[in-house]
Amino acid sequence: MGDIDVPALQGVNFSVIRREFVCIMGPSGSGKSTLLYIVGGLMRSTSGTIRIEGQDLVSMTDAERTNLRKTTFGFVFQAHRLLSALSAEENIAVAHDIAGHGDQIDPEFYPVLSLLGIEERLQHKPQALSGGRAAARGDRESNCQSAHDLVGR
Repeated sequence: MGDIDVPALQGVNFSVIRREFVCIMGPSGSGKSTLLYIVGGLMRSTSGTIRIEGQDLVSMTDAERTNLRKTTFGFVFQAHRLLSALSAEENIAVAHDIAGHGDQIDPEFYPVLSLLGIEERLQHKPQALSGGRAAARGDRESNCQSAHDLVGR
């Protein structure tokens, strides 16, 4: 198999305002995941400009993009990575601590958990949560220092 360039995301131009809720929809293969990976700094764009809070992702190093993800937004993946010995709340606290925000969850974050329908299940272990709830919790915990921004898939 040779390397084949597949043009993706040609002519894409959009802005998202802080705390705006955006849904990206399209048929399989239309570039939804590619868009999220590039906007989230998980994948490097080969052209164009991507700015998050005034910072140009295209010119950032891997380490700088990682730091931006740790401090600016989180991801919601359907394939979640949770510590099975910890409760949902403890998983959130661990990720919060890794992001450099201490091991206590910011009180303003609880309304987000309530909106996601998992606030009442925070003491449950991952195996006791449905797949959707685990995914919702799994990356609410990821990088969110507060109810900032979430990028999902």
